[in-house]
Amino acid sequence: MPHLSSFLIRLILYVYAAEAGLAASISWTSGVVSGGEVVRNEGRLLEACNFGNASASSPVVNGVQFLAIDFSALESPTHLVGLNYNTGESGKLPGPGINKLSDTIAYRSGVDPQTALLTGLTLGLDYEVQFFYYHNNVNRSVTILDETGAGVTLNETGEPVYATGVFTADATTQALTFDASAGSQFLNAYQLRERSVTPPLVLNEVVISEFMASNDDSLYDGDGNSSDWIEIWNSTTENVDLEGWSLTSSREQSGGWMFPSLSLAPNEFLVVFASGQDGYVDPQGNLHAGFKLSKGGGYLALMKPDAGGGFEVASEFAEFPPQKTDVSYGIFGNKIPLGVGYLDRPTPSTIDGATGYAGIVGDTSFHPDRGFYDAPLWVTIETRHAEAKIRYTIDGSEPTLANGLAYPGGAGVSVTGTTTLRAAAFKEDFQPSNVDTHTYLFVGDVVNQPSNPVGFSSTWTGADYGMENDPSDLALVAGDPDFELEDAKAVIRDALLELPAMSLVMKVDDWFGPSGIYRNSTARGAAWERACSAEFIFPEGFEGEPFQIDCGVRVQGNTSRNASANPKHSLRLAFRKIYGESKLRYPFFGEDSPSEFDTIVLRSNSQDGWVYNSERNRMGQFVRDAWARETHRRMGHASPDGNWVHLFINGLYWGVYNPSERPDGAHGESHYGGDKENWDAIKNHEEVLDGTITSYRELLSLIQNDPNNWNAGYRDLSNPEDYAAVLEAIDVEMLIDYMIHNMYSAADDWPGNFYMGFDRSGASGGWKFYDWDNEHGMKNSVNLNRTTPHGRDDDSPTKFHHALKSNPEYRRLFADRLHKAFFNGGVLHVDSENSQWDPLFPGRNVPASLWMELTGEIESALIAESARWGDYRKSTPYTVFNEFETLRNDLLQNWFPERSKVVLSQFQQQGLYPDIDAPALSQFGGIVSHGFQLGMTGSESGTIYYTTDGSDPRVPAQSGVETVLLAEGAEVRVIIPSADGPDSDWKDVGFDDGAWGVGVGGVGYETIASSYEALIGYSALAMFGENESLYLRIPFEISDEETLSGVASLILKMRYDDGFIVYLNGVQVAAVNAPAIPGWQSGATQSHPDLQAVNAIPFNISGYIDQLRIGENILAIHGLNQGINSSDFLMSSQLLAGSSASVGISPSAVRYSDVINLESTGIIRARTLAEGEWSALVEASFVVGVPASAENLVASEIMYHAEEGTDHDYLELMNVSETDTLELTGVKFTEGINFKFPFGASLLPGERVLLVEDFTAFVARYGPDHPVAGQYSGKLDDGGERLVLLGVNETVIWDFIYDDAGGWPTSPDGGGSSLVLMAPETLPFQSDATSWRPSVSAGGNPGGSDATRFSGDAHADLDQDSIPALLEYAYGSSDLDFNPTIVPAIEFSGQSPLFSFTRNLAADDLIYQVESSPNLSSWSVIPESINERSTRDLGDGRVLVRYQFSPISGGGARRYWRLRVSLR
Repeated sequence: MPHLSSFLIRLILYVYAAEAGLAASISWTSGVVSGGEVVRNEGRLLEACNFGNASASSPVVNGVQFLAIDFSALESPTHLVGLNYNTGESGKLPGPGINKLSDTIAYRSGVDPQTALLTGLTLGLDYEVQFFYYHNNVNRSVTILDETGAGVTLNETGEPVYATGVFTADATTQALTFDASAGSQFLNAYQLRERSVTPPLVLNEVVISEFMASNDDSLYDGDGNSSDWIEIWNSTTENVDLEGWSLTSSREQSGGWMFPSLSLAPNEFLVVFASGQDGYVDPQGNLHAGFKLSKGGGYLALMKPDAGGGFEVASEFAEFPPQKTDVSYGIFGNKIPLGVGYLDRPTPSTIDGATGYAGIVGDTSFHPDRGFYDAPLWVTIETRHAEAKIRYTIDGSEPTLANGLAYPGGAGVSVTGTTTLRAAAFKEDFQPSNVDTHTYLFVGDVVNQPSNPVGFSSTWTGADYGMENDPSDLALVAGDPDFELEDAKAVIRDALLELPAMSLVMKVDDWFGPSGIYRNSTARGAAWERACSAEFIFPEGFEGEPFQIDCGVRVQGNTSRNASANPKHSLRLAFRKIYGESKLRYPFFGEDSPSEFDTIVLRSNSQDGWVYNSERNRMGQFVRDAWARETHRRMGHASPDGNWVHLFINGLYWGVYNPSERPDGAHGESHYGGDKENWDAIKNHEEVLDGTITSYRELLSLIQNDPNNWNAGYRDLSNPEDYAAVLEAIDVEMLIDYMIHNMYSAADDWPGNFYMGFDRSGASGGWKFYDWDNEHGMKNSVNLNRTTPHGRDDDSPTKFHHALKSNPEYRRLFADRLHKAFFNGGVLHVDSENSQWDPLFPGRNVPASLWMELTGEIESALIAESARWGDYRKSTPYTVFNEFETLRNDLLQNWFPERSKVVLSQFQQQGLYPDIDAPALSQFGGIVSHGFQLGMTGSESGTIYYTTDGSDPRVPAQSGVETVLLAEGAEVRVIIPSADGPDSDWKDVGFDDGAWGVGVGGVGYETIASSYEALIGYSALAMFGENESLYLRIPFEISDEETLSGVASLILKMRYDDGFIVYLNGVQVAAVNAPAIPGWQSGATQSHPDLQAVNAIPFNISGYIDQLRIGENILAIHGLNQGINSSDFLMSSQLLAGSSASVGISPSAVRYSDVINLESTGIIRARTLAEGEWSALVEASFVVGVPASAENLVASEIMYHAEEGTDHDYLELMNVSETDTLELTGVKFTEGINFKFPFGASLLPGERVLLVEDFTAFVARYGPDHPVAGQYSGKLDDGGERLVLLGVNETVIWDFIYDDAGGWPTSPDGGGSSLVLMAPETLPFQSDATSWRPSVSAGGNPGGSDATRFSGDAHADLDQDSIPALLEYAYGSSDLDFNPTIVPAIEFSGQSPLFSFTRNLAADDLIYQVESSPNLSSWSVIPESINERSTRDLGDGRVLVRYQFSPISGGGARRYWRLRVSLR
């Protein structure tokens, strides 16, 4: 072991005395938490706990690691026993560092005192205990008393406070009593330390005592970042001023970071963050050095001024080895000489007097790796430390020096069947390697899996391990009752290869032993989480990278935990630092989903499978929950993603499982942003999963009269301001879509199962709504109505919907979302004329198509599920080919064809979908050419309004101006026919009505005086006894275009007795009580009673606005009386024009009259307005123009390994067309990096666009004036990788691999230059290394080009060096500089000729060809792609190209080479 031998060391010894007593008295101090330094870090830590719920974190504060304790999951401290807190909260004081101790609390109701014990004490030793106390919105206090009655009171008045107690143990326990002043009793955190430790060491120098070169979450700086850090320790007995001192990572000991003027007291520590931010002081006062540490190993020194004005080394690590994440390196021990090496735990700001290691044994490697195998194999296990001892296990337990088998070396370990192989390497004074786990799966073994495997307990309730072994049943499972045994097993073996495998491995007793999680499946919380290995393994033919990660595993679920009801439990994997990596960093659900996870739930879909104890819950389709989540996702929301695996537990096949995201705070952070610590998550029965209940209660106050009492009723949200307040608090479209598809699927236990999430910072929008555990959808009658209020509304999201229904704008929005879902290929669209699912036309029944897509993913795999679990509840097993397919066919034939029509009608009955048909488009979106003519059709009685700017043609109606176009009492022309009616053109504007009677309206008569008298201006008594018909013409004027264009609605008001037909400028616009074919003496078909006739009845004739004209207009009325001898008649009219605002027409809306010529990419939105009511919204996106393709779009430049770091990487695309603007909407990268161009993105001819890894870093390096389209996710691989770009219709634009070897330019691989596509306008083959070159200058040319073009006379020789100008340009020289030596050269490497020349990097306009000849007459071109060709960047805009050829054989044989250069 290396030692710290260069220091003079002296010891300061402390002598402790203990006095015996009847009870230990604790000496208390207390104060306000002013910073992390209040956390004590001297002595030996026994326990440090951060109390709370599932959101409690495990921060390191002042070098002390606090472990999260989730009291809501029945967790508790080890040394502080008896606290009966039963729940927790979070979100009290967000932030890093010490704030994490105040952010979460554990509490219980009631003020009664409670006593707890500090346990595990040693008689006579000194101890120190600390408690931390804070709440953000209550002012309370707690008193902590010891056994003698002495104590301390913590008063919480808005600032975090703490208490520190010191005592000498007089027993193995110490009682403490906690007494709250009022309300709930709570605490935030505590720690217990042993103070009787080995005395501290004092050195005679200021030293680097510890550093962290790969910091993930060991310590955060004042900005919340996990920067590398360096600890400086003044081990002297004097104050030391560090002004003039420096830190450096350079072996030349130059260019270091200089300390400011500060004094370091004796035994004081200073942590400096090596963040690369030179001279920065963060908000917490931490210093930042201008360099970063190398994880791969390197140099680090503390320099102090010497007497000569220079520097000398005060402390150095001359060659520190490669570092591991969150493992610090430094000095350790409490004996002289001190050790130097890796510390067993980070201890910033304190010296670790305990354990360190000279090194870390290198991880073991297995050959071959985990996977599927069909023949015996030998597995060798190696580590880079040859002298290390390797031990392994095959029973799931972790190998240690005392457990497992010694690795035999040689050929390795024989693996003849399914095996879980775990290994670790051990070396004295070294930290052991990680335990590596490799599972080797033999499907031939799996089909014979026994019911009583060796080493597995069968005492747990529902114990079942075996695969089906009855030959006749196996034949049924395999799909053919005539199958022989081996034929059936062959089908099952194939089924086991239909999905990736997930293998979970740990000690068998941790699964099934007395304290095993499977045996105790109803037990909850962290106490029932076990350390586990998880592997993801792909069968042959699957794309994907296998992985292994150490994690925690626990049983997941509610009622499904009951082993009597369900033996196939869901599980949850938790990725925590205590097991290994703090997150799973892997694109588990595909490239379009997040690639980091805190947890993954392994759903067994037990109530949609074949094992549950109730028959209704064995209607196995396995995809009901996945269908609901995927439907919500396809409606545009971040629904929890999922996929499918075959699960193995310690090598035993456990069935088909559905790994899924859990919609908790971490899910919110991944999909919507923010910090998971700021996310609240609420689940079934309004249970708090993450965060607190506070924000949810605030949300309830917006919709309920009493936020704590649903029975108090909903608030009336018809008021726009109240409605707007709710919209601010929720993601209303996500809520509506959640309602729609759940009311469609009509699950038994919905709305009981749900998740909700909210980012308290406000940065991620309102509350989110998620599906969860929807295993009962599509089990009920197709006619079941779930759109009405439900008995579970009181504690589920449906109450938000039912409260919001009181607002008309919500109902309108609900209708819009319904239309999007049920029409035009939406997620619930069913073609009314072809409703049956048809695999040739999947768009005819979209929900059924998704069902088939999801079941198709697992249908074959379920054969293995049937073999494993099919016979659990009945002797003849459930099978894919019987129960599964029969039930699916029933759904396809009876549910999916009818359900959409049924449920849409139910929504209409609820007033959530209008009767007015939305417009139908001649083409519903897509790629179209410039000038495409889009047609629309709609209701005959309505008017279509549309926009092309993406806005809604409808806005909330306002009180607008109404214009009277025709008033009651206006001049009328009247005729009462006596022998024949007027000519047919009597309704038209130009008709000659000079012979008609003239007067003012209304028109009518009474033979008995009644209520009409005041309404009649023109007597029509001549009708009595003569005719039931009368004709009126009423002229009115529209003065100008402004008046005409301002008419947005047209309302006809009629007082009538008994019927009429109304014409506007010759076109019929309204009729009441009129015969189908009226004659000149026709009467009304029925009467209109006098009491109603006097009321002006409105008729919306807005659909006929187009009939109006500037100048004279005619309203013509054919009045109808019932009976020739009727005692009365009345006809009085009024015509009103409404403004756009009065009916809610948007200022940007256009009235549709003819086809629309589309000239640019955009969104068309349209509605129909009929009789003052609007239809639902129809919207369609059109990409107008030339789509991107392989013929017009190239990757023109790739900076994949920037010299300054990958933050500066970028990729450039170029439109090589000379005339066409390219539409980039929907164009996306799917391999290498991930990026999708937004709607409306385009690229002008010859222009370039950039995608960058980090926009801020890019601008800092290259400046702001670059055409950046956005940041991509993922990274451009330093070693080269595949890049795939897809067009808007998923067509491949290009698919190629760039590299840093094999003939590809090497200087772009960290040498400063970028990779440039030569002559991109010629569409060179991008997979060909010879199509690429390095950029001329370091940093490349983002957004531009460094290519040049030759100009002038190619044959000129101005410098008279016998080299033509074109060749001078090709070589990178100038025709103005005499340089006759810059010509190709021949050299020899042994017997092999070398032909070399310099090439002008910028000369993309040239074609270079090396030619070979044996006789100077016949020449052949040597391809650039030959392996013997190499290039070397000369750093001056030129590259040296060299061809090495085989030796020339044969006496007298000759060979000639030449370089041909030509312009493209």
